[in-house]
Amino acid sequence: MHHKLWFFIGVALCNLGHLMSQESKTDSICLKDLDTHFDETITKGMHHWNIPGVVVGVIHKNVVVHAQGYGVSSIETQQPIDMDSIFPIASITKVFLATVVAQFVDQGLLSWDDTIISHLPYFEVEDVYATRNLTIRDLLSHAAGFERTDLVWFLSDYNSDQLMKQLKGLKLEKSFRSHAQYSNFGGLILAKILEAKSGLSWEALVQKYVFDPLHMKSSYPDNQGLTQEANISYCHAEIDGKLVQHERLNYDNIKPSIGINASVKDLLQLVLLNLNQGHFDGKIILSSDVITQMHEPQVVMRKKQHPGWESFFPKNSFDWAFSLGWVTCTYKGQKIIQMGGYCSGGLSAIVLVPELDLGFVVIANKYAADFVNATKNMIIDRYCGDMTSDYYKLDRIPNTTPELSLSEYVGEYEHDLYGKIKIYCKDDELMVDSATFKGRLTHWHYNVFRLIHASPHVGEKVLTTFNINPQGKVDSVVFEIQSYYTAKIYFTKLERSI
Repeated sequence: MHHKLWFFIGVALCNLGHLMSQESKTDSICLKDLDTHFDETITKGMHHWNIPGVVVGVIHKNVVVHAQGYGVSSIETQQPIDMDSIFPIASITKVFLATVVAQFVDQGLLSWDDTIISHLPYFEVEDVYATRNLTIRDLLSHAAGFERTDLVWFLSDYNSDQLMKQLKGLKLEKSFRSHAQYSNFGGLILAKILEAKSGLSWEALVQKYVFDPLHMKSSYPDNQGLTQEANISYCHAEIDGKLVQHERLNYDNIKPSIGINASVKDLLQLVLLNLNQGHFDGKIILSSDVITQMHEPQVVMRKKQHPGWESFFPKNSFDWAFSLGWVTCTYKGQKIIQMGGYCSGGLSAIVLVPELDLGFVVIANKYAADFVNATKNMIIDRYCGDMTSDYYKLDRIPNTTPELSLSEYVGEYEHDLYGKIKIYCKDDELMVDSATFKGRLTHWHYNVFRLIHASPHVGEKVLTTFNINPQGKVDSVVFEIQSYYTAKIYFTKLERSI
């Protein structure tokens, strides 16, 4: 009996030792890989997508294991970029907003399921039922079904109060609570509730409830405080094939949704708060209950209805879902909680992998969704033990030529909403001119061309496909936008040529 007991103890110890060695082996490989190969891979990706500057910060088991800037914050000054460089983080602002709302919920000042009109009696959208029943949870999880009407605030002269009045004309694109439908108006509405409950401005609220308790020294609610900052990362874009630097846009009319500027160092503090269930620096900032609710899936984004989101994690095992201020999915057996931020001239991502005790931030100072998504996948792969995956590839088929001569693509095309576009030849290149699309078309593969837009504020990945009919003639063209949102816009060719 004693021999059997010692035998089982010995087997157990061997198994335990094997598991411990396996765990330490995986960790050491991951950390070593980030140290020795990660820099080279990032640099390769930056060259591939012509990105001036990138910053990556990784936290594993409450330790910053990677904190590195690559390239420059400005192609004009050539100032090196680093962890303290300040970026516009766009929609990651919604995580800050949700964090403030969650503290109000903890204090009993709000409930996730409070209706909007119970706090803002003047609130009104076109749909009467939605007006009466819309809740805080609906807005944070994008469940309302509001139409995507970013141009109402993007580059407009409306201030936030005027936008609130304009919401009377806001329609539902999807049936109320039937589908996930991303909307930036939710942040503006929620900030008006927070301001009414507290008597504080949105700027004061985010300072008091997020910046100060998380010791964020390089974060601003808008662009106003950046005038005194030397370490700013500027925005960049390719215009007519040339990389240029341009100023930040002001999003003052809807800043609670997309207006914050922050450094990667500061954003890692937000990572720690969420990985540690609301604890930070020995204090409880958020209860574990509200953190759990913030991270839980609320509304599913079905892949067929949101095809562009799938590229964020191409091997995810179930549809994406909006949670409260975040987006969730699973990837390689891991629950992923993340949020991205697109702005004109930059892209950012904050990612949590709680079961691996892993969190990270990736920011580029040029819009480069393929690069940022590839980097996110690569980091998680490494911590799952996959050292071989390579996502730095373009979906381009090499060594192809257009099916027709350039002159046969020339013509006038029409769309019911977007109106007419003209495609013509200039210096042996196809050019586009319309109220919306302007620029030149460079050959991508076969009958697909890439639009190099004349404006830096249009996503850089716009592919244009010419459809050839059985008679061998062009009968339509499709502009496929692959930006912070995706869309395919079909234009029919008119019989009259230009």
